Amino acid sequence: MPPILARNTRIEQVIFNLLTNALDALIQRQKSQSAAAKPTIRICSFLEGDWVTLTVSDNGAGISKDALDKVFEPFFTTKEVGSGMGLGLSITYGTVKDYNGVIDIQSVEGEGTTVKMQFPCA
Repeated sequence: MPPILARNTRIEQVIFNLLTNALDALIQRQKSQSAAAKPTIRICSFLEGDWVTLTVSDNGAGISKDALDKVFEPFFTTKEVGSGMGLGLSITYGTVKDYNGVIDIQSVEGEGTTVKMQFPCA
């Protein structure tokens, strides 16, 4: 895998934010559905053309279509009061953009979410 021009600590923060959100989504789905599939979080990295791609996927609660349009806004959260400040995805978005990357979220409510980030090769 070719390198990207980014500070490893900031990329680690991005991954930590996404894993935390994925874990919360898995817990939320387990609470709302008695026979949910085995909870799964999957992290993949691969080369796509001249882009290093990183995906974080889960089979958690998913994000509603209304909320999906707002997830990168600072202080927007779908979590219960006291469970999050709504900054994780905003910070993630800013970090990806700082390194000339792109980020996209695909989600189906009740089925899960995939966050795809792409960074130009160094």
